[in-house]
Amino acid sequence: MDPDDFVDKKTGDPKELSESTITNYLNKPANKTLIEQKLMSWTTFMHEQMPHMHRHGGSFSLSQITMDDVDLTRKLKDTKQRVHAYYAYDVVSQCVVGASYARKKDEGLVVDCFRDMFRLIEKQGWGMPAGIEVENHLMTQYKDGFLQAGVAFPFVHFCAPQNSQEKYAEPLNGAKKRSVIHRNHEGIGRFYGKGKWRQEYKKVSDETNELYEDKEYFSWDQLVAEDRRDSYEWNHQLHPNQKKFPGMTRWDVLCERINPTLQPLDQLTLARYIGERVETSIRRNSTVRVCYEDWWLSDTSVLEKLRPNDYNVTAYYMPDEDGKPTEVFIFQGDKYIDHVEKVETYNRVMAEQTEEDMVNFIEQRKKIAKFGKYMKDHAIDEVGVMKKAVAEPRPTDKEQLELVAVAPQHTEQPITYQDTEDRALADI
Repeated sequence: MDPDDFVDKKTGDPKELSESTITNYLNKPANKTLIEQKLMSWTTFMHEQMPHMHRHGGSFSLSQITMDDVDLTRKLKDTKQRVHAYYAYDVVSQCVVGASYARKKDEGLVVDCFRDMFRLIEKQGWGMPAGIEVENHLMTQYKDGFLQAGVAFPFVHFCAPQNSQEKYAEPLNGAKKRSVIHRNHEGIGRFYGKGKWRQEYKKVSDETNELYEDKEYFSWDQLVAEDRRDSYEWNHQLHPNQKKFPGMTRWDVLCERINPTLQPLDQLTLARYIGERVETSIRRNSTVRVCYEDWWLSDTSVLEKLRPNDYNVTAYYMPDEDGKPTEVFIFQGDKYIDHVEKVETYNRVMAEQTEEDMVNFIEQRKKIAKFGKYMKDHAIDEVGVMKKAVAEPRPTDKEQLELVAVAPQHTEQPITYQDTEDRALADI
């Protein structure tokens, strides 16, 4: 805005401006933008006035994951509060590939979503997603660990705070709500919504004057089960880009257009950073106990990695849907020790033994046999007394000259034999 526009350039006196002149001047696009930048909050100006980035979609699924939280609209019976949910979407297929639910929006909600996603990926035999975009709010603590580029994901992007335009998960949350959730459930909407998005609530008069009573409340199990069904329906709808993916659902795109450059799933890294951890110890030089089950060391030589006089280790594992470990890795401090194997027991009653029992019996015998071999190969010699060596008398100068004079002159190198076996072979 130029102040000279309000001054007569010849006389330097202020111009007599009409109200319409001032209004037109203030409403010039360039001036209006400058005024609104001062009057609006930063977030409002960013979302309504600032230019935004223009992007186009990718071609391969699991090239990038986008994550965000949302509150389920319907409320719980017991607390009259909403369930917090966290979703992981595949960007290209738009499929929900991970979901978690909690009463509190905290670290556990995020970790459970990651675990749910990786359980699906492992079950389907897919590779490690190449990239991920996340918010700052609940993810900052992972910046120098799990979400550091190259640790788990080759590409990691932290979206700017309060910038929903940057995070693709937010518009997907909205699209899923409009196309599936509103149609499947009554009572979805806000009291300030318009048309079909409006929902009537009963005002509760109390000291806060801010509460509204829903027409109906629901159990935790019902809300979670129905939300998972909604996500399933969303995943199996036709992909919105039918020009690019003709006749394919979102799930079809996810399964059939996997990025061919993905790396294998890194179970060790996942267990270490987002898995469960248990303090345990190595028992009888062979097993550790994790979740009330015994796990074999992969080999007796693993004992060589332990600190002196210290059999305590930390076990890390990714829990399955029932919370049980499937693969367990042990560390001592920050040092990786071993990928242990579950001990499969066999029935001690011979008359009841099955083929599986016999397999487990043989595998256990193999483990014990390997331990015996290690003991034999690394056996310590018996303690004895070394005899003091007696030095041979040194020959005189005259004797040395005589030895040199009579020594036969040979040009060939003498053959040396390592042992009697080598000698026998040489004689053949």
